[in-house]
Amino acid sequence: MDHGDCIKETKRILGQYNKMKVAVQNLAEEIEARNAALQGESVAIARYGDEPMGGTSELTATEAAAERRMKTTADIAVMEQRKRDMERTLRAVDRAMECLSADDERLVRGRYIDGYAWWQVAREAGYTEKWAKERGGKVLQDVALMLFGVIERPAQLKLAIF
Repeated sequence: MDHGDCIKETKRILGQYNKMKVAVQNLAEEIEARNAALQGESVAIARYGDEPMGGTSELTATEAAAERRMKTTADIAVMEQRKRDMERTLRAVDRAMECLSADDERLVRGRYIDGYAWWQVAREAGYTEKWAKERGGKVLQDVALMLFGVIERPAQLKLAIF
């Protein structure tokens, strides 16, 4: 991933931070509810000879119940994986934020997580908008580095005087 992509992805992750926290809570609750439903649902034992045989494509009641259980179990597995992925991302952001100074964290949190304009973040921090933007950009690069590891920065243009 190149530098620009890392910065874009860092902005996206920070912008979704609060929503991810809610999604993790909602997924946990939904997983719990579906597991409880699985516990309450029973599958009847198949009785061979009592059910119609032959050319019908419809599932028997036993097969339908078993299929619902398999689908619910698969859905739970997908939700659990999504929840784990979001939790891992949230932990990475939390670790990165812990490494920042209080002022830098306030800049990043205000602008990218809470979605305030730079002038609002600057006013809250007691700085100029220009300073907040410049400092916030540098801090965003630091957060991207902490989230993604080593980032290739664009080559600096050098002016040659002949």
